[in-house]
Amino acid sequence: MPFFGVPASTSKGLAVISLRTGAPVVPVFIRRIGGGRHRVEFDAPVPRPDDGDVLSYTAAFNRAIESGIRRAPEQWFWMHERWRTRPRLETS
Repeated sequence: MPFFGVPASTSKGLAVISLRTGAPVVPVFIRRIGGGRHRVEFDAPVPRPDDGDVLSYTAAFNRAIESGIRRAPEQWFWMHERWRTRPRLETS
C-alpha cells in the first residue's frame, strides 16, 4: 500500500477483522500539548468499502494515518523503519 506515495508493506489484518466483525475502525492520535499533558483526537471512522475490498480498505487506513501525521508532523514518531520492507513487485 502507498504510504506518503511510497510503496510500503502494510498488514491487511485490521481490514479483515473489521470486515468480518462489522467493527468500525476509528483513527486515534495522541498529541503532546505541553506541560506534560496530552490531547487524544478521534477522527471519524474509516468508511468500509461496499464491495468488501480488503486492499482498498487497507489503503484507506494508510491515508487516515497520513492525514493525522500531516496535521502535526513534528509529533510523528515511528518505532520501526516504515519503508524497510517493501511489497514484492509483480513481474510479467
